[in-house]
Amino acid sequence: MFVAGIYLFGGLDFVENHLTDWRFRIIERDASDTLVVVEIDPISLNEIDVWPLPRGLYAVALDKLLAAGADGVAINVDFSTSSSSAEDKMLQLSLAQSRGKVILPIFKQPAEGTDGGREYIISLPIQQFREHAQLAFINVQPETDGLIRRMSVRESWNKQTFPSLSFALTKATDFEFNSFFIDYGIRKDSIPRISFVDILRGTFDKSTITGKQVIIGVTAVELGNQLAVPVHYATSGTLIQAIAYESLAQKRALLPLAPTPVLILTFLLALFLAPRFKEWSWRRGLAIVILTSAPLFSLALVAQYLTPVLIDITPLILLISISYGVALVHRIDQQAVGLMFQGIEIRRRDMMMRNVVENSFDGIITIDDKGIIESINPAALGLFEYSSENILGQHMGMIFSGLREESEGKELFDFLRIGQGSHDIEGRSSNGRIFPGEVEVTEIQMDDRRVLTAFIRDITERSNLKAELEHHALHDTLTDLPNRTLFFDRLDRAIISARRSRHSLAVLLIDLNRFKGVND
Repeated sequence: MFVAGIYLFGGLDFVENHLTDWRFRIIERDASDTLVVVEIDPISLNEIDVWPLPRGLYAVALDKLLAAGADGVAINVDFSTSSSSAEDKMLQLSLAQSRGKVILPIFKQPAEGTDGGREYIISLPIQQFREHAQLAFINVQPETDGLIRRMSVRESWNKQTFPSLSFALTKATDFEFNSFFIDYGIRKDSIPRISFVDILRGTFDKSTITGKQVIIGVTAVELGNQLAVPVHYATSGTLIQAIAYESLAQKRALLPLAPTPVLILTFLLALFLAPRFKEWSWRRGLAIVILTSAPLFSLALVAQYLTPVLIDITPLILLISISYGVALVHRIDQQAVGLMFQGIEIRRRDMMMRNVVENSFDGIITIDDKGIIESINPAALGLFEYSSENILGQHMGMIFSGLREESEGKELFDFLRIGQGSHDIEGRSSNGRIFPGEVEVTEIQMDDRRVLTAFIRDITERSNLKAELEHHALHDTLTDLPNRTLFFDRLDRAIISARRSRHSLAVLLIDLNRFKGVND
């Protein structure tokens, strides 16, 4: 009952979600090649050089896609407000000529109600657009872990029912379910993508469009619309809709197995194993727990690969483990229980202290009374830019600029000022970089020898920490110019574009003479 209660109230969802994500990574599959994403990417934004894009450009793209034989086009762009009359007229004419092949998005947005409560409003395309297009919801709702895992098939509003965009693209009349789990085992990079600007130029292979569904939407990271998803991490809403469409098109819309069969299987497994755990040795019982858990994961993996079904195995593994634990406690006497718990507590405290040291933001080093480094935590390794193999057993003079590497005795203790609080020092990294630091040293007497523990901080980061935390992900703080992340994104896109157009690509590095004068 305990396990059933935890399972039914969602207490095991976190673990089950991680197991499902592992299975996604193991059983990857390619897209169906029935859908193409036309992406408003950095290349398009750079060449068009205006945002939002004029609606006449969407009209041009729509005409070219339909002329190339697209079976349907979904535009994942908000058209709920009017633009210039000429631009709106161009898009209206293209929509009218599409003969119902275009899908425009509906947005459900939160708003404050008249009574101060929370309510939702619907943003529809303007009247002259929706007269000539299908309408579909594009909203997604994150799960309790903050990731987009599910997609609705339909949404109701004001006594009307609208399909989701991914469902509308399949052109299916109905499904037996109202929502489904997206199959993130479908590889995102296997979905064909074409830059929006290539569509405008007409420099694309029309055979890649003929007979296929098309989604036009934003993928450029600088425009936002990046959502957290399993496996693929941050992904644009357009690509999430594309993966959801692939899940439906490939009959990979995943549905969880009903709780009743899971609980029945859990009960039967516990009924079979619980008495035997009391008879087996603890080693054999532990082996059974491990050997039972692996086939359960394999069973869920095979079921997920062959059928669009998600089998929850966490309740089974948890109940097997609990049964083994109960049997183990039953087999040992009270004294053994006390010793076991004492040992567990010692190990727990040791692990806790290790975790404190290993995860501390401060560099922590232990040394003997001759200055030889005996242990060092990851923070200190990062601070001094050494690997543990290169620094353990070395004299601490190699990492402190003001201390000779052969120093010991009084000179060493005078430098460290043991027990006198923190004081400033100069640290020296493996590449010779000297940086200001702060060190505090304590002494522990262990049997007949003394061990010194040094807590080290790099104080150059104090004034920069707030600025670094607020630093924009894609731009340099000083110049507000694109940083390396955006540069590599542009470079990746440029490489793809060069390969597609069979052009050469070069990276030009420019140096400015007398820059100080220019800067002044």
